[in-house]
Amino acid sequence: MTPSPLFIRPRTDADLPAVTAIHGEAVRRGTGSFETDAPELAEMARRRHDALAKGQPGLVAQAGDDVLGYACAAPFRPRRTYRYTLKDSIYLHSEARGQGVGRLMPGELLARCKAWGGRQMLAVIGDSQNRGSVALHRALGPGAAIPPAP
Repeated sequence: MTPSPLFIRPRTDADLPAVTAIHGEAVRRGTGSFETDAPELAEMARRRHDALAKGQPGLVAQAGDDVLGYACAAPFRPRRTYRYTLKDSIYLHSEARGQGVGRLMPGELLARCKAWGGRQMLAVIGDSQNRGSVALHRALGPGAAIPPAP
């Protein structure tokens, strides 16, 4: 059987159950989300609609019918002086980690953020032991707010 091609596309309401499950797993198993309780579907929908109202992009990585991960951007800080500074969030399904899925999303996310008016993207990595996230953001080049190498 030939694996389904992977593609990156805008996130839709239909993706919310998969996105909620992926995010919930990240909350339960790590510290990168900075949350202690996994948000429910209604909260993830509220977050998506809030970002859409502001014109901020959200993407999913999809292969066949499966959503393997998602990426979004959010304001780094609420102060007006930070209005063009965003932080990225990239979450992957546990079975998609280590397969290069995460490396495909930042380029598209950055392009869409630039079109939106963003000028700087920061990575706020909640766990210095999250080697996958650290390596991904380090590979993107200078300007990423990442912890020093362990």
